[in-house]
This record gives sequence, structure tokens and C-alpha cells, in this order.
Amino acid sequence: MKYRMSIYKILIILIVLIIQAQPSLSLESFLELRPEGYVFGDYQNVFDAYTPDGITIEGWFYLNELPKSWKDGWVLIYRQDEYDVIARGPNPIWNLPDGSLAFSFSVAGCRGTDAISSEGQPLKRWIHFAYLVRGTGPVHDAFYRDGMNNSHGSCDKDSEFKVYGRPFYVGGVGVPRVSSEYSSLKGYIDEIRISKGWRYDVLDGENQIDPPRRFQADEKTLALWHFDEGLNATKYKDSSGNGYTLYAGGSLSIESKSQITSTWGMIKQ
Repeated sequence: MKYRMSIYKILIILIVLIIQAQPSLSLESFLELRPEGYVFGDYQNVFDAYTPDGITIEGWFYLNELPKSWKDGWVLIYRQDEYDVIARGPNPIWNLPDGSLAFSFSVAGCRGTDAISSEGQPLKRWIHFAYLVRGTGPVHDAFYRDGMNNSHGSCDKDSEFKVYGRPFYVGGVGVPRVSSEYSSLKGYIDEIRISKGWRYDVLDGENQIDPPRRFQADEKTLALWHFDEGLNATKYKDSSGNGYTLYAGGSLSIESKSQITSTWGMIKQ
């Protein structure tokens, strides 16, 4: 009898240890996008880059599969007629190996590109991106990926921003004309932050950064979403304190995936 009791006690202790080792809900949750799913916020003139200081939009994403071709555009962030960052399959003229991931990004009609080769293992890992845009005359932008800046500059033409006041989208697009061209991201998104001004000083040579694994609000933060709301949430709190709630659109849910939550839970601490 004593022998049996000792086994039961050991089993109970093991169960308790396993439960304690699991990351909390706030570290397990992230935005999982189903086909045609997205989140959005309709705040006119809030997330615009129409000042000399501009804005920085950054986040983390994770892909379960890769876009098959350049024409397969998966939305990371999007604001119609203003700016966007799109994940794509490699452009055939780049001669990149299979398993590579490309990006296109644009602001006010000025476009740039970047890529992660298959050697960089873009599949099934968390990738950081940051897009910096500013200007009310010549348009300036910079793009960081995996902590490295590989593209920055200005348009050749004297472009000017126009205030359209369109909704801000994450992970997909709810505009019929545009959604036929772009698709929802096939993977997960976590930690989207919009900052006032250029958070990273690429013009002064800050070409490599160490982005935090879980963003914190500070005096530069305009909006911040952790996506920790849990399964089937319909709205997502702005943790900056500014009240810019995002709302679910299309077919979408917040889900937890056991294969990656343990790793993500550790790096988000």
C-alpha cells in the first residue's frame, strides 16, 4: 500500500511540474489567420506618416508554409494607397533557391524589395520586421528584417503623401478589389507596434538592431498590440494606453499551437 501511495505521489508531483512549466496564456496567444482573415482599425489620420518625423511599424510573424511565387502576396501590414509590407515568393529574376522568402514594401507609390534565402531558414520560426516611413515631400523609407537593414532611401520623384484616412490592416485586407491581389498570411502574427518617428536611426548608421521579443510601450509608442486575448476574440486591446483597439474581420481566431508556444513563451519573456 505504501508502495502504491508513493507512485501516486510521484505522478501528482510530475503533473504539477508539467503544468507549472507551461507558459501562461499571455505568452501562448498570438494571431492565427485563417483564409481571408485579418484584423483592422479604422482611425482616420492616426497611423499616417504625413509629418517630417513619420512612423515606425514593426512586428513578429511565423510562417507554416512559404508563398509559392512572387504573385502570391501575403499581407503583414497594409493601408490602402499609403503603405504596405507584403511577404511573397521569390521574384524569378533574383535566381534565389527554393525555400526562400521575399518581401515587397511601398509607401506613397515608392517601392522596395528584400529577401531571406533558404539558407536563412525563413520557415517555421519567428521573424521580426520593421518598416520606417516619413516625409511630406520626398518620401523616405527603411526596411529592417531579422534585425538587419538592407534597404533605405528616398524616391527619385518629389512624391507627396495624401491623407486618405483608410483603415489599417494586419495579416490580410478587407477591401474586395485589393483582396483579390493579396491574401491573408498563412501563419501567425504577434506583437505589432506603431511608433511616432523613426525608432531606429538608420540614417546615422544603425543598420543592425536587437528588437525586443515582447514590445513595451514608451513615450514613442503610438499603438501596441500583444494579441493575448485568447481563443476567438473579436477585438484586441491597444496596450499603449491610447485606445486604438483592433477588430477581427473575415474568418479569424486567436489560437495556441503546442509545437511553437513553448519556444515563443521563452523568447517573449
